[in-house]
Amino acid sequence: MSKLISVQEKVVERKVIFFKSAFEIKTIRKIAEKAKSQMFSKYFFLKSNPEESEINTIDKYFEPYIVVDGVYSIDFSKEWSHSIKVDEEMQILKISNKNFEPNFLDNRIDLPYKLLELEGTGRFYHEERKRIVFDEKWNEVRLDLLPYLPFEEDVQESLNESINHQLNEDLNAAKEVKILKNQIFNRPTDFSIIHKERFNVSERALVFKPMYRVTATHNKTQKKVTFVIDGVNGKIFSENKEKTSGVPTEGFKKIGLNIVSSIKNQTQKVYSLIKKSGKRLSSKNGNDPSK
Repeated sequence: MSKLISVQEKVVERKVIFFKSAFEIKTIRKIAEKAKSQMFSKYFFLKSNPEESEINTIDKYFEPYIVVDGVYSIDFSKEWSHSIKVDEEMQILKISNKNFEPNFLDNRIDLPYKLLELEGTGRFYHEERKRIVFDEKWNEVRLDLLPYLPFEEDVQESLNESINHQLNEDLNAAKEVKILKNQIFNRPTDFSIIHKERFNVSERALVFKPMYRVTATHNKTQKKVTFVIDGVNGKIFSENKEKTSGVPTEGFKKIGLNIVSSIKNQTQKVYSLIKKSGKRLSSKNGNDPSK
């Protein structure tokens, strides 16, 4: 009969953390100046003249993330059995004053071995740890988006700076614990006794990551662009694009593919013309180009 005990749960209080920016504002401006030329370029691997555009605004804000870290462990017993191949001539195996008699598999005496069935109660320990980072829409994101960094020294000032950022009210629901538990709480179904079962959440935090929203204008076309600089690693993203890597945005990728395709087509045309010219020269010289 299965025996249950109550799960020991320990969940820490959620902290509010503001990361310090890894860059001074003058460094952010230098990054923005270099980035704007590429933002206004026709192709992602070319750059426009820096003097043709200018930076309008650089606004610092904080992007919210939820971090949760915990462990689930269980110490339990369950019925255990294992079949062992033994010599076909073995009649009895004695273990701890108990006799075990091996038998042929399904009375198949043609096999060169017998099977010895060992049965008992085994004690097992299982542990699972996990750390999860969520964005403000509760989507799981890469752990490296939030490296371990120094915190903001003046939290109140940081709060004032990010007051214009509309924080998703759902982030206050504190459902990260429930999500974590659903993912790592894995109690075996074949247990006979649970000796100890624990679910501990060692870290919970609402983390605000510094970001810089940059707007720029092209002086000739008056076209405006907005892009974002990550205040932790300096990577640049087109606004409203997924911030999961430092590669060019999808728009730049599509342009790049079109350019590669165009170059390939042009190369094929040039090759075709050279081939035709070679045939004409061979004909004039009296040579058969097919030979």
